[in-house]
Amino acid sequence: MNNNKFDSRKAIITGAGVIIFLLAGVLTMFMTSDNNNKPEKIPVQSQQVNNQVNQENNKPENLETPANNNKQEIIKQEIKSDYFIYVTGAVKKPGVYKLSDDSRIFQAIDAAGGFTSKADQTSINLAERLMDGMHIHIAQKGAAQKTPTQPQQLIRIPGVQENNIIKLQPVQVSQVNKQANNANNNNNLVDVNNATVEELQKLNGIGPALAKRIIEYRQSHGKFTKPDDLIQVKGIGPAKLKKMKDQILIR
Repeated sequence: MNNNKFDSRKAIITGAGVIIFLLAGVLTMFMTSDNNNKPEKIPVQSQQVNNQVNQENNKPENLETPANNNKQEIIKQEIKSDYFIYVTGAVKKPGVYKLSDDSRIFQAIDAAGGFTSKADQTSINLAERLMDGMHIHIAQKGAAQKTPTQPQQLIRIPGVQENNIIKLQPVQVSQVNKQANNANNNNNLVDVNNATVEELQKLNGIGPALAKRIIEYRQSHGKFTKPDDLIQVKGIGPAKLKKMKDQILIR
């Protein structure tokens, strides 16, 4: 009887030990797998963190991209100014008109109501660009053409206000022609106070002998002060002086 009780207790203790051993093994396996699943911590160098922070702080703000630059350039190009143009002559509504600075003469004519029936449309270049202050005059058919008054040319100097800009007045063609004719006429005249024997012979009625007398006279009496002084030279009378008087230059 006692032996049976002892065997029962031994079996119970043994079974309990096995159970405890199994539970310990299961607990050990669970703890090991939990540690393996934890993410590995990677140490971060303090210098690397500082570099990243500095890079963020040093980033430039409001950088202008090429696209922004292009937009600004387009905006600048779109800014235009106005010109004031004076239109007269054979147009329906003569007057002063305001047009954009990229306009042409034909647009100024349209603004003035267009040509009249008497207008000579070939008297002006309709494709010419406008200039601020320009005067456009349309001549009538068969009438003498008037030269339009061009706007004053301006010499713009950086830093100088517009009120102090040098204004160049346009030179009229008639003035240029007059000056050219005067220069040509002077070239055809004979300077009797400095001319040689050969040059003096270009005067009407003056041969080699009279040319020498003219030179001898100015050497002994001084320079001629007026064309009529040549009559003092022997051999030159009023009739001969009259023929060559328009050719004489006194300097």
